Amino acid sequence: MIRCRSCQAPIEWVKMRSGSPMPVDPLWVVIDPNDTTMGRQVQVVCDDGTTARGRAISTHQVIPADVKGLHAQGYRVGRPSHFATCAHASEHRKPRPSRPRSGR
Repeated sequence: MIRCRSCQAPIEWVKMRSGSPMPVDPLWVVIDPNDTTMGRQVQVVCDDGTTARGRAISTHQVIPADVKGLHAQGYRVGRPSHFATCAHASEHRKPRPSRPRSGR
């Protein structure tokens, strides 16, 4: 098991659609993306390199056969980004390139 260099928590890696690796916690979360109740939303990183936001339905060990059935029911399955849970995350984030300001 790979561990975070800062907090020593177990982590896994997901390749995002951009090609960048994203550290994630090993806890699987099933979310309902159609429930957008304020204050109850979580964001997860899915294995296909996308993110999903919605209300957490459950957190448990998910097996691949479960994922297809959950998707068929309209749910998304993913894991929290370790940047959201690591107390030292800011030490590992790469700076974002500055964007030109609009001429308003």
